[in-house]
Amino acid sequence: MKKYILILAAGVLLAACAEKKPVVTEEKIDFETVVSQRRSTRDFDPSAKISAEQISEIIAVAQNAPSWRNLEPARYHAVLSEEKLPAAKALLMGNAERVSGAAAIVVTTFVKGLSGFRDNGEPVDALGNGWGAYDCGLANSYFVLAARAAGFDTLIMGGRDAEGLRSLLGIPETEEIMTAIAVGVRASEPRFAERPAVEKVVKFY
Repeated sequence: MKKYILILAAGVLLAACAEKKPVVTEEKIDFETVVSQRRSTRDFDPSAKISAEQISEIIAVAQNAPSWRNLEPARYHAVLSEEKLPAAKALLMGNAERVSGAAAIVVTTFVKGLSGFRDNGEPVDALGNGWGAYDCGLANSYFVLAARAAGFDTLIMGGRDAEGLRSLLGIPETEEIMTAIAVGVRASEPRFAERPAVEKVVKFY
């Protein structure tokens, strides 16, 4: 059963990649390998670079993530320039040193009032913009997996000066700032945290 699920998931990701013209890598890797190799990286190689085109290709894959009524509320503010990259890293609080060698910082946001809202602007339930956060999280998960498939490493960071980033990047108030994702190439092997056994996290009915 586990093997079947992994094969099915691999098929879904590969289909998404084919539709969105994904990053072309020298060596294709299967879905299980992508998932197992994707680890939170806190030691980036400062000599490694990533281009705006490569970031765009990764985002194109991430856009295949499901969202409320296919509204795709997720937005990306990618910082690559020598002018703004150090300033963005300085706003990442305790993470600043960990991502000092990262090639890019991608601030992810979602447009408020889309996911979880009716056409008249009324929320469909008590969660409200929580559905926008949910959809943004789904898109982020696709983003980090697509980055790994392209040979890059990532760190998703909740510790950040959101208003400082909003000011630096001119992010409009209509967007809720979710997280910042460091993108680059690992300089050392990241730590692997053991996951609980599946039977401890699932109930079958």
